[in-house]
Amino acid sequence: MKNFLYNILILIVVFSTSQLFAAKEKNFDTAKENADEAFSELSGENSYKESQKDVQKAFTELDESMTKSSGNARPALSKSVLKGFGTGATEKAARLDALAQLSNAIVVTVSSRTEIAQSEVEGKYSQSFSEDIKTSSTTFLKGVSYTQPMKRSGEYQITAFMTAESVINTVTYLTKTLPESLEDLDPANYDGVLTKIYLAYSLLYAVTDTQIPGRQQYIDTLGKLKEQIEKLAKHGSIVFKARSDVSGKVDIDGASYELNKKIFLKPGQYDFTVKTEGFKTLSGSASIRKGDKKTVELILIPEKLGKKEVKLEIKCPVDIKTDVEKTLLDFNIVPTQNDVKQKISIEIRGNSRQVDEYARIELEIFLHTFIDGKKYKITSYKHPAFSVKRADMNARITTETRKMATAVVKKFLSSINLNEFFAE
Repeated sequence: MKNFLYNILILIVVFSTSQLFAAKEKNFDTAKENADEAFSELSGENSYKESQKDVQKAFTELDESMTKSSGNARPALSKSVLKGFGTGATEKAARLDALAQLSNAIVVTVSSRTEIAQSEVEGKYSQSFSEDIKTSSTTFLKGVSYTQPMKRSGEYQITAFMTAESVINTVTYLTKTLPESLEDLDPANYDGVLTKIYLAYSLLYAVTDTQIPGRQQYIDTLGKLKEQIEKLAKHGSIVFKARSDVSGKVDIDGASYELNKKIFLKPGQYDFTVKTEGFKTLSGSASIRKGDKKTVELILIPEKLGKKEVKLEIKCPVDIKTDVEKTLLDFNIVPTQNDVKQKISIEIRGNSRQVDEYARIELEIFLHTFIDGKKYKITSYKHPAFSVKRADMNARITTETRKMATAVVKKFLSSINLNEFFAE
């Protein structure tokens, strides 16, 4: 057990080297691309992915050059750039104390340079930051070396130390363990990611340019990455979604944004106006909280479509004809039973399972469009199952069916090119 902590640290280093990129999810590519675009718009600088790539490349190159110059010899205390002196009743206790003191030395050194932590980030620096760094240091510090234990006055004494090489190795490891896709990062984990960034900063600020030549260059490179994560931690995002062939802008508090792209906003209540070519202007409001990832499905109504007729067929146990007709009229489409080229067919199916006084209801809608008897576009939607008392079942089914039919018809009509559908 004497070497338990040391062996765990070595095991982590070996495991991270061999498994670092093995667990990448294949579906990250799209998420990365979306996040890259969002951050490019937000900061006007390099994307998150590019910033991370720059950081890893910089530290990998420095690590390689330092390794070549130093060889594989076991580091000596004389080469240390950071030290922590520990005591304990056992060797293990002394080793743990030395590692804790090493971590504390990093925090104390950095505490005199508070500007690196940008205190406006939820007061993250102050006390909680220091404690997070101390806690995380015991997990993330790589290549920590220890002197041989000495026993004096019944206590073991050990010094934990890091060389310039091990500092760079730790910073490189920290950057590689950051999430590659901020799109998939749970807001609850923002602080953990920031702590890794701050620990990397702490290590670099705890050494000098003499000990690590070019240190400021690596601090600047890492800063690009830190800035973007901090922005995400302080913002929420919203996307105004429309068909890809629709061009237009979203105006929010005097600023103009593109459709179908993430917009990062600070927490608050916002009024928005959507202006699109060939469609009626839309207005509304949205509440944004830190970490939000909202999507607004735009219901776009053609401005110059003119009145069009469509044959409407409905197959549904609930009377939804009036609801569907009103929705069509909102789009200037007049339902008829005459023989016209265009037809909309709606079918709603449902089933229920009853247990005692409750029933579990499932509803599904199928919407097909036809031109001259040939299918044009189709869609379907499965309503989330819901439970209801048997006594209230019919009323609830009627309400949910009407709401579902109205919403699906609106969304469908917004998703297709109506000018193409009604073309002569």
